[in-house]
Amino acid sequence: MRKIANAVFATLTVGIALVAMPASAQVGKSVAKTATPTATPLATIEATPTSPLPTATPYPGLRAGFETNFQVMNPLSLSGRIAFSTPIDGYERILVLDLNSGRVRKLIDGPGNNYFPTWSHDGRKITFTSDRDGNKEIYVADWDGTNQIRLTNNAVTDDNPTWTPDDKHVVYYSDATASDESDSNLFMVSVSGGTPAQLTKFTGRNTTPRVSPDGSLISYSTNRFWPGWDVCIWNLHSKAESCPLQGKASFCRGAWSPSGKLFAYSFGLLDAVEVGYITSGTKDKKPLTEMGGKEYDPVWSPSESLVAFVGDSEVRGTFNLYVVDLQRKVTPLLKSTYSIRYPTWSGTKTFELEAERLRQAEVKEDQEEQRARELLASTPPQSPAPEVAGH
Repeated sequence: MRKIANAVFATLTVGIALVAMPASAQVGKSVAKTATPTATPLATIEATPTSPLPTATPYPGLRAGFETNFQVMNPLSLSGRIAFSTPIDGYERILVLDLNSGRVRKLIDGPGNNYFPTWSHDGRKITFTSDRDGNKEIYVADWDGTNQIRLTNNAVTDDNPTWTPDDKHVVYYSDATASDESDSNLFMVSVSGGTPAQLTKFTGRNTTPRVSPDGSLISYSTNRFWPGWDVCIWNLHSKAESCPLQGKASFCRGAWSPSGKLFAYSFGLLDAVEVGYITSGTKDKKPLTEMGGKEYDPVWSPSESLVAFVGDSEVRGTFNLYVVDLQRKVTPLLKSTYSIRYPTWSGTKTFELEAERLRQAEVKEDQEEQRARELLASTPPQSPAPEVAGH
């Protein structure tokens, strides 16, 4: 008999968190670019056991009532979940804005600092960066923050994780093979464990990778042509690089639309940074924002009609969450006294995931009951013990 009541839907449990942007991807001025990069061949990823979760170190958990510092606005009746990172009481936390319920919840809260979340394409997993073992490593967890597993394990920085379209691998940047601390390259690791594969072999910083929807291209920010940042693209088939976003301004933090037809990014100089987009196969750059501050971290809505981003136009250095349509209409979505960074948007709704979890629990219960019946049926009846005659 099923023991799971419909009342469970009234107690949904989800989470959220915010994070600060690493200084390595700030916008500056760029100059003429000339480079002929090379890349190492893709390494074979062997299915070795995943590194266990390191021993937790002491950290202050989120205090009760933290969500009162967030003002949720959803005049467009948007749907889905937006995870983000934010610094609260000296630690970076990952929270989630549930657009359907209008609530902000804890998702990944320690140990250590946790940031740069990215939902898997099916919305059932999330990857993120954590320094809980002393340096930045790549982790994955279930959609509700449970079952956290470390994917990388070394003494250098691994950061900015993102998913391949099949959700079987995570692409990130690492300093693992850097000749000095100023270099970083792109790597890929299986979510089932194994040795990471190095994808590129460049000088300079090469960060914030994003894989195209068809899995053939990886965009990333690079400072190899310093001063300034540019957005380049690595072709996984031809092993060739192209840099479509270069110029007098800097370009960084690119984001593919769900169809791959549009590509959003941040661009600008110093304290004037905006969000724009370009249509695939063209050179027509179109601005989307102009709020008088810095606008970073663009991410497309599941419908591809909106771009979510963060901006600090109200209080310099404190970023709030907004959405903008392709007609350049900006709508506030989430404001806070904390700084909101690195949003990631999944169209999968919390109640859909809860319903799936209930169905899985029911199936498991039915299977256990069936095994118990089969075991009982296969056990031969025992003969009664003979009576012992009295003396």
